[in-house]
Parts: sequence; C-alpha cells; structure tokens
Amino acid sequence: MKIAFTVKEVCKISFDRYKHYIMPDDWTYPSEWNDWSVDEKYTWVNNNCHFKNDFAEETDSEVIDEVATEMEIIQ
Repeated sequence: MKIAFTVKEVCKISFDRYKHYIMPDDWTYPSEWNDWSVDEKYTWVNNNCHFKNDFAEETDSEVIDEVATEMEIIQ
C-alpha cells in the first residue's frame, strides 16, 4: 500500500510538496487513526513509513513548520 500527503512547509518561502510514502506490508492503522486530523496522520506516517519521493523544488530556505493538508491512499 502507498500513501501520499500534500504538506505545506512554512519557510522563508512557502510551497506545497506532494510526498509519497511506502507502507510496510504488515502495516495497520493505529486504533486512533479515524479520530486524527490529516496532519496527525501525516506525522505518524512520516515517522513510521518509508519515504519514497516527492514533487517540489527544494530551496535553501530552512523549514520553520510543516502542516499536512490532504491525504490520498494509493492502492
């Protein structure tokens, strides 16, 4: 299973990145998953799954904050 997030990163320059992650084969949703916001789901996936790639040009600006705004399950 693959999962992707649109993440707004706040830097000196703000831009959206469309991030793809690969979920482990034995991955199951945490019991609280349905109660979480998209940003909380993104944080969990970012910490527990394998980052695959993203679509955005990187800048030299330091990321100050990031908030996920959309989620897509890719089957």
